[in-house]
Amino acid sequence: AIQLSCIRSSNSLVLSWPAAASSFVLESASRLTPPTTWTTVTNPPPQLVGDQKRVIVGLTNSSRFFRLRAQGP
Repeated sequence: AIQLSCIRSSNSLVLSWPAAASSFVLESASRLTPPTTWTTVTNPPPQLVGDQKRVIVGLTNSSRFFRLRAQGP
């Protein structure tokens, strides 16, 4: 399984996963109770840092959940 790492850095959350997992996209949702609506994180787009893809998002007072989802069949 592909692992999504989360590290808090000041007022941001740094999310990273292996760049080799090129068929996976990062998604977020504001709640986990059904019906859960997952949206692809595109702003900011993932950046390649070494052998990891990385997204830095600002922290807010509202809940936000993240997952990696495999694309394709």
